Formats: sequence, C-alpha cells, structure tokens
Amino acid sequence: DFITTGDSYIDEIFGGGIMCGVVTELVGESASGKTQLALQVSLLTQLSRTTGGVSGSTCYLTINGNLPTTRLLEISQKHDLMKCQDSDISHIHTRSISSVPELRHVLKHGVPIMVENLSKPASGLPLRLLVLDSLGALFRPDVKTTSKTLFERSQELGEMASIIHSLASTYHLAILVINEVNPVFERLDASVRFGDDDTDRVLYADQARWFSRASNTPNEDSTEAALGLVWANQIGLRVLLTRTGRRRYILEPNTEGNGHLKYSKDNRLASSKIDEATLVRRCSVIFSNVAAPCSIDFIVSPSGVM
Repeated sequence: DFITTGDSYIDEIFGGGIMCGVVTELVGESASGKTQLALQVSLLTQLSRTTGGVSGSTCYLTINGNLPTTRLLEISQKHDLMKCQDSDISHIHTRSISSVPELRHVLKHGVPIMVENLSKPASGLPLRLLVLDSLGALFRPDVKTTSKTLFERSQELGEMASIIHSLASTYHLAILVINEVNPVFERLDASVRFGDDDTDRVLYADQARWFSRASNTPNEDSTEAALGLVWANQIGLRVLLTRTGRRRYILEPNTEGNGHLKYSKDNRLASSKIDEATLVRRCSVIFSNVAAPCSIDFIVSPSGVM
C-alpha cells in the first residue's frame, strides 16, 4: 500500500508514494518544506484507495510544538485532491512530545491503544500513518558531546527504532519521520591524517556522503542528515529537501489537468519583483528500498506541495 504525496512526479521518484510498513524520512534545513509535505500526506491518508489514500487517519506527534492547524485547513480547502473528497482535519490526531522518555512511552503504549480504539466500528478511520516531527530535534545534544553521550544516544536511538519498526510491521503503518541536518566540515585527506600505511582505512566521514547527503545542486552537500549511521540503518527511504535559492513566476495551471504548474524560464528577476516570485525547492532521494536515487524541483504554494 502507498499513500500519495499529492504530486504524481514526487510519487514517482519515491517509488509510488509513502509506503505502508516502511520508515520514510524527510530530512532538510529549516523551511525546506519537510513539515509542509508531512501535513499534506497526513490529509491525503484519509482519501479512498482509488484517489491515492488508504482510507485511514493519522497520528501526528510534534516535538516541543503544536500542530499548525491553520495551515492544515488551508491545504484541505485548496488542494485539488482534497476539494473533491469529504475530508477534514478531524482525522488527524496529535500530541506534543517534550522528551525521549515521553516519546518512548507514547510509541510503546499510546499508539497501540489508539490503533485498537480506532479499529472499532463507528470509531472513525483506522490509524494508517504515524508522523514524528521532528526526531532530530528531540535528540539534539544539549551537553558537550563525549564518547559516553554518543554511546547513550546510540542506545536510545536503537531502542526507539525497534519500537517504530514493531509498529510499522505489526499494524502495517506508514511511518514518516522528519529529521534535521548538520553542517559538513571539510576534513583532511586520510593519507595526510594517518600516513600512507593507513590509506586503506574506511572512514565514516568519507562514506557518509553516500547515505547522508546529496550533491545534485550547488552547496547541497554542505549539510548532512543528523542522527548518524545508527539511525540511517533503520530507514527504508531517505529524502533530502533543500532550498535552491532560485525563484520562478507561476504563470498558469497546467492544461493537462494533473495539478502541476507552468513556470517562467527566465532567471533574470527584477529586484523589485523577487518577493513576488515563488521559491524553488529541491527533493532528492538519497537511498531507497524501492527507488533509485533521483531529484526533482518542487514548490510550496497555498494549496500545498507540488
């Protein structure tokens, strides 16, 4: 089963959309569109299977914040797929999480109870999507990093991943996790640091570029996904979202009727008109169980991600 992202091109590079029973991660800098896409998928989950959904509800866990219901309402009223369905935000259940122990308790006990309650007749749509926004923020170190704190964090991440995978497999839930990025600092070449006799040593820093960052656009490889190798091994699909710095005018809806937009191809925007142009963002599949690495441009409009 797949849940549509609301855009056929993004669904295609994801291998069909957000897969149920698999952990999908959206990673990126602030304002790159992670939460926007997660909100959109949360709404589209309740659609019928014929229109891209799975006729289910969403559990949306926010970290140290509240669910942006105003934006949810805007997408539900303006997105093309939403307008033709009887859908609303009442099928999105939310809770704010402030600590790792609280998240562990909610995932281990609260979510299974919710699944059971929503599976009863006349209880609403069954739970099919779990969103964590954002796991990286919860595991952001607030003390000096040492070997001990790294070991403890790895243990906590491993335990959390085990619970998440259990939920995905037991209840066939789609798991959508939002993560942060860290800056990448240039490192000395291995031969300089270790000498010629150590040049065959495999360094994490050298290998991380294959699973933690992309390099399709300028400066895209200047950041990498947070939480390290322990968490990366738990993911079925890792997607990097970035702000390209490019802007385009939206000219008109596409006459093909697929919800996509036509853009101006002229890069030369007058300084007085820059604020009127739409920021172009980049969506890059870093690795996936079902799709090849690929990138596509997208925008965030009042009606959602497209």
